[in-house]
This record gives sequence, C-alpha cells and structure tokens, in this order.
Amino acid sequence: MVHPVQGARARAFVNAYAQPAWFEPDAGLTAAQRARLESQLGVLVRPGEILRVELRLPDGTILASSEPGLGGTAVESVMAFTLATGG
Repeated sequence: MVHPVQGARARAFVNAYAQPAWFEPDAGLTAAQRARLESQLGVLVRPGEILRVELRLPDGTILASSEPGLGGTAVESVMAFTLATGG
C-alpha cells in the first residue's frame, strides 16, 4: 500500500518531470533524457521509506528507474500493477 504522502509526492514528480509523449507506443526516451530522469527519480529515494522508484509503461516495461540501468527492462507484471493500469 502506498502512503498518501508518498503517493502525492510521486504524482507531483510525474506531473513536473515526465513528458506524456514518453508513454506513447514507440516513443521512448533518448539516453540523455533517461539519465536526467533517473537522476531526478533518485531524489525520491529514502532509506527505510522509498527504496526504488520506477516509471513503467502499461505493458510493464520500465521507462526509467531510480536505479540506473533498469530503463528499457521488460518486467513481468504482478496483479496489482495490472489492475492499476486498468487491465
């Protein structure tokens, strides 16, 4: 379960830094955009609170992560993610 403050922080981050076009099929990020976004995601990490932050596409592919190098990785969706994306 996401704590309301953490959820609000994540929404504010996405609204401020993520471009809607990045989530369109076949759009994606340039290497420079991904590096900048991953750096910004790293600011959200808090030991004992938020361990990692990921932005995922509806198919589960990691667009960017606070853990550099995960961007572009296809991840098997868990039921909670599938439900959150309307599946």
